[in-house]
Amino acid sequence: MSLFFFKLLSGALLGGLWVVLALYLGRRFSGRIGGMVGGLPSTVLLSFLLVGWIQGAEFAFEATHSFPAAYSAGALSAFLCTFSSRYSLNVRILKFILIWFIFQLAIVYYAFDNFWIAMFLWMLLLIFFVLYIRESGLAGEISRRDTSKIDRKEIIIQMLISTSVVASAILVSELGSPMMSGVFAAFPAVFLAVLICSDFGRGVYFSRLIIAPMIISGMLNCITYVLIFRQFVLTKGVLMASVLATLAVIFVASFALIFVFPRIFRYSPSSSSR
Repeated sequence: MSLFFFKLLSGALLGGLWVVLALYLGRRFSGRIGGMVGGLPSTVLLSFLLVGWIQGAEFAFEATHSFPAAYSAGALSAFLCTFSSRYSLNVRILKFILIWFIFQLAIVYYAFDNFWIAMFLWMLLLIFFVLYIRESGLAGEISRRDTSKIDRKEIIIQMLISTSVVASAILVSELGSPMMSGVFAAFPAVFLAVLICSDFGRGVYFSRLIIAPMIISGMLNCITYVLIFRQFVLTKGVLMASVLATLAVIFVASFALIFVFPRIFRYSPSSSSR
């Protein structure tokens, strides 16, 4: 087995396990915990590590230019499709991919790679997500625990779906120019896998309870990872930059889980179950 296929296989398995873990934690503890774990940069870390390892540190650095815009577009796609409950799951999956593709096509066509303008847009979108979720009536429900039994067959199906989605994203991120690598490294594979698995097994409402905090977590943690990675990849190398970025994510995620998430997803007896 070649080095590339070994990395692809290991990445797909890790990404699949990550989705299953996020869904499990979301049911056993709360959507807040599951969403935070699901939003950690598992596939992003692997994508940039693979790109840097195979094609070099400079290529990986250039791939980060388009990442904030591409990731924000992916989060917006997940948001729009998750809250379109009047459509069936199949329609929302197609809508998800179509919206994401249109956003990414615009980014590639106009060669949008201004990192700091993208960061400004990311900040505005993050504020919008926080305000919307707080006013949606989901905030309190996201902090609740689901005590229903977890079926082993359901976990196997989740694993098969999520590994397929994540493997496809990692494969495509290895192809093409640095901009294309940055765009497809930001493909919301975990969002899509969680959308399919949670909705398929538990319905649209449960998928909202997981994906809403996932969007906030991903916007914080994945952007933090790329921001630190790009600062050190040319001077420290791909591996050290990945380690430093991971440490930064651990700090940000811990701070958010302890101090930020309880304020956003505060339980209230008046929270409506919509």
